[in-house]
Amino acid sequence: MASWQRAVYALTVEDMDTALENFRRGWGVQYRRLWGYMTAEWLPVRHMWAKCYTNQLRHLGNTSSNRVEAAHSSFKKWLQSSTGAVDTVYKKNDDYIEAQHLQIRKLLEDSRQKKLLRADGKPFRELNTKVTLEALRLMLFEVAVEGEPCTCTFLPTYGLPCRCSIQLARRENRDFALYDVLPFWTVINYREPPTRPEWDDHSDYHRGVFQGLVQEVLDRGDETIRGAIGLLRSHLHPENDGIDEPHGGQPR
Repeated sequence: MASWQRAVYALTVEDMDTALENFRRGWGVQYRRLWGYMTAEWLPVRHMWAKCYTNQLRHLGNTSSNRVEAAHSSFKKWLQSSTGAVDTVYKKNDDYIEAQHLQIRKLLEDSRQKKLLRADGKPFRELNTKVTLEALRLMLFEVAVEGEPCTCTFLPTYGLPCRCSIQLARRENRDFALYDVLPFWTVINYREPPTRPEWDDHSDYHRGVFQGLVQEVLDRGDETIRGAIGLLRSHLHPENDGIDEPHGGQPR
């Protein structure tokens, strides 16, 4: 069944198809009913279980139903019964949510006593204390993987910079800003909730980047300046890109 495991965890559609073909040759010929079952029930919904497809979804590391099943089990224990009136169940559900809220607040307070994980050096310095510890761990683990090419699935699945983005930021000697990560990973300040998240306002950063690009264009000479003028003019005034034909037809 190793070929089936390779099909499930293949990173590309081509690798998955190759593994499925090997599975068919190894098991489908000898166990035709098994292959018929897989063809009828599993392969039509491969986008729901094959990693090459699920890696295109923002699953934040949740690739199974374990958390949902655990939540259901916990709620059933809180109810202490599988039956009950609507008003009773509603009240117990409200109490259950309130208890979870208090538990989360306690965990946050306890976390303040733990040693802070810091990611020193570029490009993570600006993210310290602004994103969760799990986000820092995930990014540090991603960049620590050596000898394997970047699959660029870290951004769509976790909303965090992937390995090649981290390496590019290091080569350019720049830090990641808060809006480079998914807002899901930002630190919760339940005592003083922000009125406007920092990741929602990065106009100063964009102005600085634009001014740097303008200076770079000026330093490169007239040819680069003319090209940049053409691009900006086309972007700002797209209505002037085309040349209208004369009303009297083409000149003779």
